[in-house]
Amino acid sequence: GGRVPSFVALDAESSSEAWEHWWGDNPGREAWLADFESSGPMPPEELRRGLDRLRSTTTASLVVLNAPEIETAEVYPWGEAHASRHRLLNEVVDGFLASHDDVHLLDVRRLATDASDLASPEEPLQFHLARATYVRIAASLGDVLRTVRGDRARASSQVRL
Repeated sequence: GGRVPSFVALDAESSSEAWEHWWGDNPGREAWLADFESSGPMPPEELRRGLDRLRSTTTASLVVLNAPEIETAEVYPWGEAHASRHRLLNEVVDGFLASHDDVHLLDVRRLATDASDLASPEEPLQFHLARATYVRIAASLGDVLRTVRGDRARASSQVRL
């Protein structure tokens, strides 16, 4: 089965406000409760398998973004601190990068470093970033893509014997 990424576990006990904020009417509370079951957070091994599967589907260069690791008092519904969770999954991304050629990192950890980089100081999930942070991410993506193009140009110009 498929996995629907979710930062919160919506269930029959969740408030109407939570449902409206996180899910809206797509497909709606009753349809979700009838058809889906929350499976908790993605295990690190599943993220790694997904990244490896993605790498196996193409020979093109990949650019991977990681997550900010901003220390806040917020915890996920299963009790894990946001920054701890992000560090755990970023370790998986770092391991993936170390074991694959032609995969490049856009390091969001260096671009979103404190609460001022979030859309609002109350942003609980470090999911919505400030516009200035998105501008830095876009500029960094341009830098990464120029590096990728440069690597490809150098590789194609080498004489093979």
